[in-house]
Amino acid sequence: MKKKENLNKSPKQKTEHIKLDEILKSLFTVSNKVLLNMMNTIFHEDHKIDETSITVVNNEFITSKYDVLRGDLFLELNSEKNQVYHIEFQTKNDKTMIIRMFEYDFFKAKENYQRRKSKEGTEKIVFYMPKSIVMYIEENRNISNQIDMEVVFPDEQEVTYKVPVMKCWEYTTQKMVKNKLYPLLPLQLFKLRKELIKLNKEKTKNKDKITEQMQKVMQRAKQTAEEIAKLEENKEIKPEDMHTILLAINNLFQYLNNRYENDTKLNKKVDIMTKTLYDPAVEARGIQIGEKRGIKIGEAKGIIRTCIEFGLKDDEILNKLKVDLNIDDEKANKYLNDYYKENKKD
Repeated sequence: MKKKENLNKSPKQKTEHIKLDEILKSLFTVSNKVLLNMMNTIFHEDHKIDETSITVVNNEFITSKYDVLRGDLFLELNSEKNQVYHIEFQTKNDKTMIIRMFEYDFFKAKENYQRRKSKEGTEKIVFYMPKSIVMYIEENRNISNQIDMEVVFPDEQEVTYKVPVMKCWEYTTQKMVKNKLYPLLPLQLFKLRKELIKLNKEKTKNKDKITEQMQKVMQRAKQTAEEIAKLEENKEIKPEDMHTILLAINNLFQYLNNRYENDTKLNKKVDIMTKTLYDPAVEARGIQIGEKRGIKIGEAKGIIRTCIEFGLKDDEILNKLKVDLNIDDEKANKYLNDYYKENKKD
């Protein structure tokens, strides 16, 4: 995302910008297997899971004028050959993006050359440019499939520098799951921001509509979180991956809510909802195979807690317990009687 300070931005806007940046970067802090599968999809690669390591590398560069250039994310993949990958996140269509990408990649190539020279003593100057991509996370019809620029040398040699574009809004939940883009699932919430921006232009007039739209965002957060829980249950991701991705959902929801609705109760509901999904999963994974009772209890507590937060009545909670846990009326009533009060206090 754009790193040069906008002097017209308020301190609050700058803080929000930084927070969004950090949320997006957190999506790349998952386990090696999950991250590598995602990188293979994004960059159309075929790195072997058991033969490749991934390292987050420096993203800050000092210019000759002592200015700081700061890219979003650089990852080095080490397998048969080392390759640096560069990812930038964008929300707006910035015409100067290609220039900044070239600057970031040039400085990274220079840094890597200096490192090789120091380590290997090589005399030949070779700049290996990173393999880069720009990920646009918000819908914009004017964004093309790649950005590019021409570099013309004095001898009239011309080189086209081009960077592919990933349009995240084109990926449905199902498409992300199919392509193992699991850490990007929280971006499904961002598809609803466009309407919030539109309504926010006349915030007083559209207050009820903004509230309604945030309810849709909360429902999308719930659906996305449940999809992630399924992935953990099917062992596609680890519990710690689940925690990282659910935390991103939580933080992204708070980012949108604080910016457009500012209802602290909604933040708490989503926070409890994500914890409700995560806690039983951790409890279940810590129990030996065959010890089903503990798993059922953890799931029952989670279901009851979520239902209370979403304002469901007792009969609705009972029905959800029966359906989700595949239990009879007697067992559902026992769970509700045993765990309703302690969750109500929360």
